[in-house]
Amino acid sequence: MATKRGDETPGFLLPGIRCAIEMVLAGTLVLLVGLPADNDIYLGAVVTLAVVVMVVILFWALNRQIEQWVTAATGR
Repeated sequence: MATKRGDETPGFLLPGIRCAIEMVLAGTLVLLVGLPADNDIYLGAVVTLAVVVMVVILFWALNRQIEQWVTAATGR
């Protein structure tokens, strides 16, 4: 059974740019707040937190993109 693919499929460029900007802004904010650290353990925790925040934003954006593709594929 062939399915008709609509012309309104979601793109990758704009969501990718938006995700990158959100990741950079969130990571920069965490680093700017926490980087004036004298303790090495605190510095490591701040950098780890920044990476975790960026990964969470990446997967949130990926989930949003998957939902758009599923919606476009099912024709809803």
